[in-house]
Amino acid sequence: MNNPDSSPASTIRILRWIPRVVSILLIGLFLVLFIGEGGFGKKSFESYDTKTVAQLLLQAIVLIGYVIAWKNELIGGLLALLAYLGIGLINHRIFEFGIMYLFPL
Repeated sequence: MNNPDSSPASTIRILRWIPRVVSILLIGLFLVLFIGEGGFGKKSFESYDTKTVAQLLLQAIVLIGYVIAWKNELIGGLLALLAYLGIGLINHRIFEFGIMYLFPL
């Protein structure tokens, strides 16, 4: 017998929802950490150097890429990947940790 839950369409649907759920978790984690560090307060940005602010802005672009990827996977994924590589150009140490290679996926 043919089980309707094991059709290729349902498998594709599940594979598309896994990154969406992960993106919600990553956006939530970023917001919790960002707000915990002082958020949008004027004093919080004055204490950061230029590299740190650039990394925060690129991380925000990564998160925007995640949101765009909900509707257009290619554009959102490329935007997130390019911003992630930009973070790597600013701070090359993030590529020393093996787990960080999984972040843009």
